[in-house]
Amino acid sequence: MRGFQVIILSALAAVGVEAVVTEDIVAVDRLVEARQAPGTPQFECHSDCGNALAGSRIANHCDNSTWVGLYEDCLDCALQFNIWRHYGNGLGNAGSACGLAATPRPSGVASSAPIPSSETLPAPEATSSTATTTSSVDSGVAATGTGLPSSFTSPGSASSTTPVPGNAAGVRSPSFLLFGSVVAIAIRVSSSW
Repeated sequence: MRGFQVIILSALAAVGVEAVVTEDIVAVDRLVEARQAPGTPQFECHSDCGNALAGSRIANHCDNSTWVGLYEDCLDCALQFNIWRHYGNGLGNAGSACGLAATPRPSGVASSAPIPSSETLPAPEATSSTATTTSSVDSGVAATGTGLPSSFTSPGSASSTTPVPGNAAGVRSPSFLLFGSVVAIAIRVSSSW
């Protein structure tokens, strides 16, 4: 009988610990799903920052107007969505290496870069397409008709704009399976005494 109590208490402790960890996982999963809702400003900000981070790995990224535009757009929105903590270390170093400001700005503050951001891009669209095509060949940046990249990709990785579906509903399944197994073993052990 003493062994049965130990097994049950151990199982309950394991499930309790797992429940706390699962809540953290579910919270992160919800956060990821919220940022990946295509078309939302938060998604666009993550896209700008993520593509700028990926693009910073390309040689001569400082000379790439597309990268500078993404970097500036990221600086403009990162504080609003509290995402600089995810991108700041890598992007801050990349921006500093280019002589650009490495501190995000509150929304609505004017850009300090000499190259216009994507918000002011429509006027010079005809010339930026040619310039982007040239930089696309030189730097591996995929360009679209607007002069903005469709995505930056690292070797062996998927596009950074591809949403990854979350599975918050299935997160608890392994713990219930574990708990059920422990209870079944405990019942079997206790019935054999």
